[in-house]
Amino acid sequence: MSTRRVPLFPLSNVVLFPRAVAPLHIFEPRYR
Repeated sequence: MSTRRVPLFPLSNVVLFPRAVAPLHIFEPRYR
């Protein structure tokens, strides 16, 4: 059994995998 490192992006109450789609609420109009 081989192990593999998976990069994660920990945010508040959210964990994002690379190339994953997450519905993030963008509250700054300049970033929309």
